[in-house]
Amino acid sequence: MIAQWDNKVMSSLMLYVDNKVLKEGKAFRHVDYAIFHPIKSRYNGLWAYALPYKQIVGDQHVWNDGARSVTNIQVGGSVMSPGTDDMYGILYHKGQVLFSADQGSTVIQQHVSIKEFNVYITTDLEEDLLFKTKYQVNPRTSHSLSPEQGLKDEEETFPAIFLKNMGGHNDPLCFGGTDNVKTMVRAIILADSAFSLDAVCNVLKNCARKTLPIAEDIPFNSIGAFTGVIYNYGSVTQYATDFATIWDVKVTKINPSELKGLDKRVFPAVVDFEIHGYGRNT
Repeated sequence: MIAQWDNKVMSSLMLYVDNKVLKEGKAFRHVDYAIFHPIKSRYNGLWAYALPYKQIVGDQHVWNDGARSVTNIQVGGSVMSPGTDDMYGILYHKGQVLFSADQGSTVIQQHVSIKEFNVYITTDLEEDLLFKTKYQVNPRTSHSLSPEQGLKDEEETFPAIFLKNMGGHNDPLCFGGTDNVKTMVRAIILADSAFSLDAVCNVLKNCARKTLPIAEDIPFNSIGAFTGVIYNYGSVTQYATDFATIWDVKVTKINPSELKGLDKRVFPAVVDFEIHGYGRNT
């Protein structure tokens, strides 16, 4: 099955929202000497080391605005880049680095910028996101080396933005002509303060009536790793040939006190996007 219009809209919206929140909201913070800890890896033949944070800012478009550039890692005092020595790549979206060999007790670290809001695509029910999934707030300080302190693949952290495809429909533009494809996407926002919730909702609300470039040429490999070719959202979208329009954005705040069982650290909201496009699959 090749990627269809909805697939392209969801992945493009994830990149768009991530870039908007980071660029306009300056929603990142610096961590000095962030340590990558050994974890069990799902990647056959590779050794994974993870931060106690998700996610690392991996967009050069944001690096140019003050976020730290991360294209190499300090391994035992030496600098390694993907493709050199045992280093395979950097998974910015998971806060991990991958090696082709076990690095033992060697200290693996780097100065990084981490996102204040992680961005995910999900198929989970809103109820599961709010109540059933266990989250860890991104730690505010670094920790000493410990195997238990790297976040596993399946562990997700809040503050976060979860994007979910809510369906849609096609409206004919003319008889026998191209359809206007409407895609409804819901963003479930989990913030850690009322201030941050208001700020991120304002950034997203301002996306109404903006163009959404359909990004297809992303320089990460099949598992999403940086292996030497830098990702820049501005450059990727500059050469986009398909576009959609974020027709409308509606923000609905959720009162935490009305939701029994909700983690008291969570300040939630729902943001609904109505996206219009022509739905080309080629």
